Amino acid sequence: MTKRSVEDELFLDLMEELTKKVDGYYQLPLPWKDTDIRHPFNRSMALKRLHSLKRKLERDASLLALYQDTMDALLRDGYARNIPDWDEVKAQNVVCPTSFV
Repeated sequence: MTKRSVEDELFLDLMEELTKKVDGYYQLPLPWKDTDIRHPFNRSMALKRLHSLKRKLERDASLLALYQDTMDALLRDGYARNIPDWDEVKAQNVVCPTSFV
């Protein structure tokens, strides 16, 4: 039998510790090697994308309604959250761009 690497053992420990069954489905954590991921400061790019998206949504009412429904669902289901304290975002030096597919 092949001996497991340290990373393999850490991964298996993570899966064993954090895997849970919710409503008949298994939920597993994402197996990132580095859990403290630092993204580059991207505020200017995020603002450009946000302004572009805003213009697009202002021109198309049906797309705006779909966007609002999608964002409401993401918030309701816990996949996104409002950030009331922008100091928290600034401290992490991260601004995620708004995107809509």
